[in-house]
Amino acid sequence: MRNGAGIFADVNRGALGNGGNFNLEADRIRLSNFAEVTAGTFGLGNGGQLTVRAGIVLLSGGGFFASSQSPGQGGRINLSADRLTLQNGGQMTVATLGSGNGGTIAIRANRITLIGESADGSRASFISSQVLPDASGNAGSIAIATDQLSIQDGAFISSSTFGSGNSGDITIQANNIEVLGMSPSDPRFASVISTAVQRDARGTAGTLTLDADRLRVTGGGRISSGTRGIGRGGDLRINASQIEVSGTDPGGTRSISISASVEATGVGNGGDLAISGDRLTITQGGEISTRTLGQGNAGNLVVQTDEAIVLSGRARNRTTPNEPFLSRLTASSSSNGAAGTLRLNTPRLSLERGALISVSSESTGAAGNLEVQGQTITLDNASQLSAETTAGDRGNITLNTSALILRRNSSLTTSATGTATGGNITLNSNATVLPNAATSSPKPSKDRAGKSTSIPKDCEVDPID
Repeated sequence: MRNGAGIFADVNRGALGNGGNFNLEADRIRLSNFAEVTAGTFGLGNGGQLTVRAGIVLLSGGGFFASSQSPGQGGRINLSADRLTLQNGGQMTVATLGSGNGGTIAIRANRITLIGESADGSRASFISSQVLPDASGNAGSIAIATDQLSIQDGAFISSSTFGSGNSGDITIQANNIEVLGMSPSDPRFASVISTAVQRDARGTAGTLTLDADRLRVTGGGRISSGTRGIGRGGDLRINASQIEVSGTDPGGTRSISISASVEATGVGNGGDLAISGDRLTITQGGEISTRTLGQGNAGNLVVQTDEAIVLSGRARNRTTPNEPFLSRLTASSSSNGAAGTLRLNTPRLSLERGALISVSSESTGAAGNLEVQGQTITLDNASQLSAETTAGDRGNITLNTSALILRRNSSLTTSATGTATGGNITLNSNATVLPNAATSSPKPSKDRAGKSTSIPKDCEVDPID
């Protein structure tokens, strides 16, 4: 189907009954140039179910849609295929425009690829569940099961609320997930998997869950949950054997990131970010963070791996060249909201070539604590463990380890200023700190004496035999 052709299984305006189910089966299905298949409701009844079964499904500027513009429940989209490709602005969307809840999307395919945008750059290729402006219903969920999921060149998978309902949950199970690249026409738009409360909306963001053997985020890609409106950000949960977050966008203007946030216009607490797996690697300026810039507390950041957590290197910041992007794990506050706690549990924690793990507050909100449980903790070549707070009794660092090693201008520091009373370092280990390995010196503050504690450069903590 092409050139605006359509198949419609809708409940029309004013109708009372429920929509019927529509089944579409073929070896190959292609929808292009605004061709569409829909299952929605504009009346009082519920939308029907759109079921698609095919070997290959190609949405090239066309799409599958199910929406609710009434009190009725939106329709559902169920798709099974060997290969699903969305390109040139291809779409799969469920949405609510009224008081009824939006429908759901369920996809099972061996390979799923979302690429780029339409030729004129006006429409990205995407899978989405949305509460549109002025709607009060909740968005439906998105569930994806696949061997390979690839999101490229500004395409996205998202659930957002622009109205007064909650956004939906997103659950993805895959062997391999990769999120990479930016929009070719507008570098502000990255390839993304996200849940969000958007600006001027009111609701709760859904939970984003990724379960994979390998997760790779690079070349401008992002994974996020957050709030820009009034309501709580969603939790972000990642379970993958191998997780790689690497680099910056092609223009060198921002880090590749996995984040849970309260943005500057947000009013509500951020969700928690929990990561588990065998190995987490952050390189070339990549970042994983929880943060608040708005009126709410940031969520906690918890990472647990069975093998290692490795952070290495930095990347050039073309906007501010003297402030390079560090490979980092951070929990921060730049507002009156409190930052979350950053908790790591791994056999081996390694920071190299200027990498950073930090908790911080820059305004009146309190910082969280940094807690690390690891058999070995190694900082090399100007890497840092840092806690900085301007308020509250946190901003502390606690390390439980058999061996803490700091080499070549690396450091372990805390700083408590303003009204803060935290800033302590606690080392729990069968270990011996070399002579002169720890210093403590107060920093004057406008309000009161703060505290700055550090284990300086080129010291090593060895286990006691």
